[in-house]
Amino acid sequence: MDAVREKLKELQKQYDEISEALLKEENLSDPKILTKLSKEQARLQQTVDAWKHLQELDTRIEEANELLNEDDPEMREMARAEKEECEPEREQLL
Repeated sequence: MDAVREKLKELQKQYDEISEALLKEENLSDPKILTKLSKEQARLQQTVDAWKHLQELDTRIEEANELLNEDDPEMREMARAEKEECEPEREQLL
């Protein structure tokens, strides 16, 4: 699983670099470069979106785990429900 996350981090970094390059004036004035960068960005978009969603799910699960230690039974039940919702979705992304 760590190898998958490392690859996703790498792709996120690549996507961010492309996004920055798309804003540079010298690239904006060159249609060939602009087209190449735009296509590469579009190719990575779905993967980067999935990575961001995975990070969000990780955060929600981590917060739910913390709430499982609460004294309030309602809070613990909400935390269990949150984990039950998030964990299968996270596994599907991995």
